[in-house]
Amino acid sequence: MKFASFNIKAKRYMYLHMIYAVLIISWSFFPVYLFRLDFTLMEVGVLFSLAGLAEVAFTYLAGILLDRIPCNYGLAIIEFFGALANIAYGVSQNFYHIMVGEVLDKIGWIFNPSYTVYENEAYKQDYETIYQYHLMVPEIIQLFAFPILGAVLTYVFSSVAAYRTFFILLGIADFGIIFYILKVLPRVEPTISLKKGITFTLPHKLYLLVTAEVTLVFGEAVGSQFILVYYILEELEGTFFTVTMVEAVVSLAIILTILTTLNRKPETMKAAKYGIIFMMIYAGLMSWAPTVWVIFLAYFLAYIGHSLWFPRHRAMIMTSIPEERRGEILGTISSLNKLAYIAGPVFASFIAINIYVLAPFVVQLITLFLVFFIYRRIGKSIL
Repeated sequence: MKFASFNIKAKRYMYLHMIYAVLIISWSFFPVYLFRLDFTLMEVGVLFSLAGLAEVAFTYLAGILLDRIPCNYGLAIIEFFGALANIAYGVSQNFYHIMVGEVLDKIGWIFNPSYTVYENEAYKQDYETIYQYHLMVPEIIQLFAFPILGAVLTYVFSSVAAYRTFFILLGIADFGIIFYILKVLPRVEPTISLKKGITFTLPHKLYLLVTAEVTLVFGEAVGSQFILVYYILEELEGTFFTVTMVEAVVSLAIILTILTTLNRKPETMKAAKYGIIFMMIYAGLMSWAPTVWVIFLAYFLAYIGHSLWFPRHRAMIMTSIPEERRGEILGTISSLNKLAYIAGPVFASFIAINIYVLAPFVVQLITLFLVFFIYRRIGKSIL
């Protein structure tokens, strides 16, 4: 299956992610900005954990709402609050101002099930194949855009004032994306069940898949990007450009892996388990990582693994969800992921400070071992 044969919803949704590909540089830029503002490692961890609390209580309700409104509105709400958050970061003067920005961002992300609900509809032609393109296409943009922006923000406009301006520009760009979402992206209408008293039981495979995903999310939250940024800036005396080069290595790994596997159709469960093994090697390397070159190697292997795992995992999730409950179930999964995320950043900061700076990646390695054994259990239940 080629990109040209995708339905219009899938194509335009992927174009949206190509635009996102440039703007999400803010995800790696934000921790650099915080450390430039003299935030401590513990303050950053506490900030991210506290902000996560703003999402959890309402995400399940948002998922139910997505079964009743076109999820384009949910995507637009995410961008609206994201725009306000970026502007708040740009004008912030202290921890509390940054916290306001984080809360604004998380209010929008209450509606992040909108992404998976849209994908559930747009990608049903061939979930596994389209998810591979979904991963690869934005990375082609990032492979070039991130190092260029990293160089500009490191060697040309490197003052705090320039960083503030950059966040305000990102916020303005977010408002432009809202127009695309509401006027160009085809609508995905709600699909609801009008039956009363319906009984519903999750398939056993879905329970295991969700458990694996939530465990993985907790591990990723502990091995948070801000720990990587702190280690590069403070321990290895690197720069934001170094951080963006890590992102370029990630993009290269994803592109090469997808191109290699796109037409070979490896067996779904086997490919997912191999993906987890690559991620385990990454976490092992990152728990040591004496140089930036080891970090490059670790993240290259991590995203070979992620590229093998994610399309298969997401395809198995989507094919296990009844159409009439997609928003509610995806909202529930999102809530569980956010609940797992809350403790991760502050825990990562605590062990990085009190044990050693790369200790969070040891914890991440342990979670990946657990995920691998869950997948072995899923594989046995399928046979």
